[in-house]
Amino acid sequence: MFCPKCGSETVNDARFCRTCGLDVALVQRAMTGEIAPAASLAPVDPEEIAKTLSGAIRHGVTGIGFIAVAFCTAIFAPAGQLWWFWMLIPAFSLIGKGISEFVRYRALVGVSARAGLMRPSNPAPTPRELGAPLFGEQIAPPSVTEQTTRHLEQREPER
Repeated sequence: MFCPKCGSETVNDARFCRTCGLDVALVQRAMTGEIAPAASLAPVDPEEIAKTLSGAIRHGVTGIGFIAVAFCTAIFAPAGQLWWFWMLIPAFSLIGKGISEFVRYRALVGVSARAGLMRPSNPAPTPRELGAPLFGEQIAPPSVTEQTTRHLEQREPER
């Protein structure tokens, strides 16, 4: 088995990776079927994401326009003092629809990012980039004391 974080080979019954310290017991449970895989995410059409954002902007701006017309009617129209507030009903409903479409847009962007349709700006390196061995290559496991006893082998400079 290979560590999913650093790509080094680990013993099958190990709990932690000897190189990076990652808890690999979870990987073993997933491989044996104890942990069910996450439901696959359906790809989201980028056009649908763009339409949702444009609808959110359109409804929000139209609602703000209704509010402006309502207040202009109250101030400048002769009979506007009686009915201007009725224009607030479509104004607030359009603003609410714009907010709900914006929330839907954010959810679609999140689903697209999790589904892998949008690439992160800083992708994780592949095991080969990390220097992981190719399939079948044998490497010696790193020693725990290798780094801590290195200074004991050094000799003092002669005077």
